[in-house]
Amino acid sequence: MPESDLILSPHGVLLVGEGLAAEIQPAP
Repeated sequence: MPESDLILSPHGVLLVGEGLAAEIQPAP
């Protein structure tokens, strides 16, 4: 996976692809 598609944000991991973005929150 191109690292440009994997963005580490203060809110968790942001996956970007095909013009869609899905944010995955870390487990509580």
